[in-house]
Amino acid sequence: MSRVEIANNQGPNVFHTFDGTCGGTCISKPALVEHYTLHSYQFIHEPGGSTVTIEIEGSNYEENGVAPTNNKYWSTIHSDSLTSGGDLAYYNFWNFKYARVKITGATSANITIAEKHNP
Repeated sequence: MSRVEIANNQGPNVFHTFDGTCGGTCISKPALVEHYTLHSYQFIHEPGGSTVTIEIEGSNYEENGVAPTNNKYWSTIHSDSLTSGGDLAYYNFWNFKYARVKITGATSANITIAEKHNP
């Protein structure tokens, strides 16, 4: 009988990749996630704003050794609506070199994104 380990936590590192309001389209700093396959995200939207769209995007493209800046090289992995005063959690297995979050829509309420990546 064989044993396969799907995921192994690599420490308590949670990355806060966005913390603020959004006035149209906001994009988090891309994360290098090529050594990880399990990805989890938590989105918290304070009350008093408007509903926005959250998109988790991935890319295997690289420009001069860094994540691409051109939007055409990013693909949507997951998309969801985030209401004012609401929160979302998402996790899944995927394998891209880079990941980022795009927020579409204007809101005056603070949005916090926490993410964690495990092999």
